[in-house]
Amino acid sequence: MSVTPVTPELQQVVARLDTIIHELEGLRRQLTAPAAQAAPLTTGLVDRLYGAAGTGSRAESDPYLDWSRFAE
Repeated sequence: MSVTPVTPELQQVVARLDTIIHELEGLRRQLTAPAAQAAPLTTGLVDRLYGAAGTGSRAESDPYLDWSRFAE
């Protein structure tokens, strides 16, 4: 039975591969975890932020009036 000599470079590659495998296993656990952990986005970002600075509805907004002050 012959023993293949292991060089330090090969040891570093094997150690790095072990680290990558460990990181990939952790990523797989995160991706396959139950969906209950992540809160689903039921509305878009604009809908969630609208009204954050005050109250009102989208119907009250006049885009031409709102942006006309920047046209001057």
